[in-house]
Amino acid sequence: MKTDFLVIGSGAAGLSFALKAAEHGHVTLVTKGKMDECNTNYAQGGICSVTYAPDTFEKHIHDTLVCGAGKCDPAAVELVVRRAPELIRDLIAWGTKFDKTPDGRFELNREGGHTEHRILHHEDLTGAEIERALITSVRKHPNITVLEHHFAIDLLLGYPANLILTWNNRRRLDPKAWLLPFAALGLFAGMKCSRVLDEKWVRRLTSVLLVLSGVSLIAVNL
Repeated sequence: MKTDFLVIGSGAAGLSFALKAAEHGHVTLVTKGKMDECNTNYAQGGICSVTYAPDTFEKHIHDTLVCGAGKCDPAAVELVVRRAPELIRDLIAWGTKFDKTPDGRFELNREGGHTEHRILHHEDLTGAEIERALITSVRKHPNITVLEHHFAIDLLLGYPANLILTWNNRRRLDPKAWLLPFAALGLFAGMKCSRVLDEKWVRRLTSVLLVLSGVSLIAVNL
C-alpha cells in the first residue's frame, strides 16, 4: 500500500491531522485497536479557549503561567492560547457539539486556576464527543484509509521507501530487508575490534566487513 501521509494513532491529534493532511494527499491511519479506544475518548472535563469578553488572550496566558509555577515555556503557552479559538472552530466544523445556553451562546465553565469562564464542554463527556465527531468525519473522507487492529512495532526508513512494520505485515516483509541489521552489526563489531586487535587483524577484518557490506547493499537494491 502506498500513501502520502502515515498517521499512527486515532486520538484527537491523529484524527485531526489526518483530516487536514487529507486535503493534500492520501492518508493511511493505523491504530492498534478500535478507533475509539484511545485517551481522547475517556477525557471528561472540557477545552479551554478564549471565547467571549471580558476574557482575553493575555488573561488566559497569565493564568496558565501562574498555574505552571515556572514550568511552562511562555512561547508555547502563547502559541497554544492564541490558536485555541481557531482549533475549536475546526472541531465544530467536523461536527463536535459543545453545550450551549438557551440563547445559543456556548455554555462556558470556570475551573480551578482560571479567572474567567472559558471551558467549552459537552456534558461531562467532552472527549467522547470530540472523538465521535472526528471518527465520523474521518470515515467519510475519501482520501483516508483506516487500518484498525494494526499494532505498529517498527518504522523502517529508506528501504526502498519508508515502510511501517505491523504485526499484520511483518511476515510479508521482503527477506532482503533482514540483511541490513547484519550489515550494521558488522560495522559495529569492526569498530570495537579495532581497539583490541593488532594492525594485521584489523586490516583483514576490515576487508571482510567491506565485502559483506557490499554484498548486502547489492542484494538489497536488486
